[in-house]
Amino acid sequence: MKKFQPFFYFLFLPIFVFEPLFAQQRDLSIAYDHFKVANVSQERNVLSADNYYLMHFKGPKNGLKNVQIARRLKNGYFIIQPSNDLERPSEAKLWKANALWKFSNKVLQTQSVQEELYIIKSNDLPLLVKKLAELHVELWTQRDDFVVVKSNFIELHELVADLDHVTYIGQENLTPKMEAEVLDLNLIPNRINYIRHWIPALNGDGEIISIQEPMYSTDDIDLLEKDIPSDLSAEFVDNHTTQMATIIAGLGNSFITGKGVAPHARLTSSSNADVLPDAVDDYISLGVQVQNHSYGTEIESFYGVLAQAFDQSAYDYPDLLHVFSSGNSGVQSSTDGVYQNIEGYANLTGNFKMAKNVLTVGAVDTTGTEVDFASRGPAYDGRVKPEMVTYSVAGTSNAAALTTGTISLLQQLYDSLYGNNPRADLLKAVLINSAEDVGKSGLDFVTGYGSLNANMAVHCIMDEKFVRGEVEQNSDTTILIEVPANAKNLKITMAYTDLPGNPNDEYALVNDLDLEVLAPNDELVLPQVLNTGASVAELEEEAIQSRDRLNTIEQVLVDEPIAGTYAITVSGFYVEGSQQFGLAYQWDDADSFYFTYPTASDNLPYNGETTSNIRWENGYGDQTRGTLSVQLVNSSNSGWQIIAEDIDLTKEFNRWEAPEEYNGLAILKMMLDDSEYYSDTFTISHTPRISLGFNCGDSLLLQWNAVDNSTNYKVYNLQGNKLRLIDKVNDTLTVIHKNELASNYLSIQPTTADGYSFIQSNTVDYTLLGSNCYLNSFFAELDSSGISLMANLGTVYGIDEIHFERDAGDGYELIARIESVEEPLISQLDMMPDQGLNTYRCIIYLHNGIALASEEVSIQYLDDPAVLVFPNPVMNGGELNVYTKFFENENVHFRLLNMKGEVVVDSFLSGPRSFVSLPNMAEGIYFYSIMGASDRIAGEGKILVRRK
Repeated sequence: MKKFQPFFYFLFLPIFVFEPLFAQQRDLSIAYDHFKVANVSQERNVLSADNYYLMHFKGPKNGLKNVQIARRLKNGYFIIQPSNDLERPSEAKLWKANALWKFSNKVLQTQSVQEELYIIKSNDLPLLVKKLAELHVELWTQRDDFVVVKSNFIELHELVADLDHVTYIGQENLTPKMEAEVLDLNLIPNRINYIRHWIPALNGDGEIISIQEPMYSTDDIDLLEKDIPSDLSAEFVDNHTTQMATIIAGLGNSFITGKGVAPHARLTSSSNADVLPDAVDDYISLGVQVQNHSYGTEIESFYGVLAQAFDQSAYDYPDLLHVFSSGNSGVQSSTDGVYQNIEGYANLTGNFKMAKNVLTVGAVDTTGTEVDFASRGPAYDGRVKPEMVTYSVAGTSNAAALTTGTISLLQQLYDSLYGNNPRADLLKAVLINSAEDVGKSGLDFVTGYGSLNANMAVHCIMDEKFVRGEVEQNSDTTILIEVPANAKNLKITMAYTDLPGNPNDEYALVNDLDLEVLAPNDELVLPQVLNTGASVAELEEEAIQSRDRLNTIEQVLVDEPIAGTYAITVSGFYVEGSQQFGLAYQWDDADSFYFTYPTASDNLPYNGETTSNIRWENGYGDQTRGTLSVQLVNSSNSGWQIIAEDIDLTKEFNRWEAPEEYNGLAILKMMLDDSEYYSDTFTISHTPRISLGFNCGDSLLLQWNAVDNSTNYKVYNLQGNKLRLIDKVNDTLTVIHKNELASNYLSIQPTTADGYSFIQSNTVDYTLLGSNCYLNSFFAELDSSGISLMANLGTVYGIDEIHFERDAGDGYELIARIESVEEPLISQLDMMPDQGLNTYRCIIYLHNGIALASEEVSIQYLDDPAVLVFPNPVMNGGELNVYTKFFENENVHFRLLNMKGEVVVDSFLSGPRSFVSLPNMAEGIYFYSIMGASDRIAGEGKILVRRK
């Protein structure tokens, strides 16, 4: 690779400082002098196609329709490349441009002389690859429309940037990082449980969802028979992907927290090794209309090749919606761009999340409160990001996956009602319009337009409160809607899939549509717009009504609408060709109320363990307060018990910890001044615990704890990809013949006499619960009165009696017989063990005549004050075992004397069971003694030493 000396270069190339982007309604003059080579004479009418020009255009934006824009700058500046016959645009100042405009701001600011990886985009990639080889610039990798090279800024500026077909040189991280650590599945905060109860057929059936990550585990019992094989799949399985797949479409075979949003949907995998969208033909051939991206790279606040690629993907396939996690860098700040060093803002993790045609999802907790880890907006140019949030306290990966699953439900619903696929722009409009305002009141850069409310989104589609439209330049379309007298919180949202921008554009918007609403009293209502100034104070200002010149999503709010006809107008402020859009509208019914959790299909707590929030939908104002009560149907105290008083109904939740000791049915009541609202009858129960009584050759005994108010227990076995009922018993155990099982996975569910089902147990692989046939363990230990024998049984079911036996040399002798076995832990004391080694066994006799014998256990016994020294005889240089009941904390030692009375070994003992190494000794008889600190003899004897 050719090398350059940077010193002289910096004499001619200035370091540029770029101005920040301010609020939409403000203007700042930026001259872009560093892009200028020479002024183009006003008399020159035809511009050369061989050159790029910096243009400052003062006229209306539609005057640019015949200009090919290579880069959109701020405040009316553009980089253009004309065709041969292009006449000079009127009302424009022009300068011939140098190649610096092709570099991203980050690259220009750093001007690194170190070799690093750079992305180069070209209009003629084969020609670029050939040229790089000629210039000896190291090609790192090649994609469809860009390359990655290893080089430095100086080399790229002098050798590559001036190539006419090169349009962008930047740095973007291509290495994905997963953005959640643990499975965190709770479908209640976003009302998914509610639609699951009322519309059980809305389950993702017929939908195919792509997950762009490493491969998920197709052997996971919640993902069986879901995978649609594809050449796009990664070669390795990752647990993170398995968790995302479970949140999206888990079957719930493992437990309630393994049942995803769309359990009947199918899945297909796409590797995210290069962090680029798949080919449109692949999406279409696989039948994919939504793709989940629960990963990030690093904070990158600019519009680059990756952002453009996802915008292009969505534009080329209008039915496809890409869903991204916002990131887990919420407390960090960007190191480049307009919002650099603003802690807690503009920290989306990955350039691709700057795309405008995707849906970026953040996270909140169960109360809708922002979580610190979740990355926030704005996008690099001030656009609203994330567009929405969902529940997750583990990572925004989970929030994205939950949203993706919900989108598949909406796609299924739309197709079933209207017979075709919904465009992605319409789905975005529906999702955002139905979102629940959380966190800070109104639109913001933390929670976007609000938190996913699946119930309201479903109602929007079922009630056909949406419109699909299309406008052109200077045209408009008007939709009339009738708003009733009892309406409140009217909300109208428009979304559209825009043309992709150019990498390096300082704002991403190309086509610009306007939304406005004319109320019956002729009041004009404009969309909500945020201040995009580069300070925390400006970014935290409340939204105002204004024309929006940045976002592809616009929303109008009317808190207290008057009854009558509202005229919704969508117009083309600047449109290249024509622009389709989706629009959704909704309002709340005043003075309405209903519980959304728990329903008759729900258990409280939702997973049988944690504390849950009771939830509702509310149409009352903040002046109406409520009293929440519960009736425990199966309790001795079955009257109404107050949970909380003076509740703010607008919060739409109340945390309640159900009585830990209670297991049964319950009903909730919300009491207002003159109205009462009741929940469904639901269950309060806790997760049953399964254990294995025995696991014998042909059968096993499954057992569990008794559940109050249960009359029967259903036993399930995993067969194929579903849990299927194999038995129903009124006891807390059942014997199962193994030849009747389709798999090793078993689960039980308690039920009531009137048909209610309590929460189901975790599904267990019985082979992991223990493999013993009745006897879990059998052991012996020394006791002050003898030897204690203990047997730990898996169950007492079917046992006739138990025998404890000791090896008598010529056979076993009975030590004890237990004829009535009532507890699983059996103990027996042998008060007359043999001196030295004792060997025992346990025999279990069953009602059916079968006898099960344990393995033998052996233990040394010494009678007080006995001493045991062995082996005897012992080999010369060997080791003696010295066991003694006599042992004091002070010095105790072992002494060995020969026939002459000479001490040949004197060794301190470490405890009642010690080991003494012998030196080289003559063969013969030796005498030993064990002495205490007071020279008291604890024991003595003789041993025979032999030569090896």
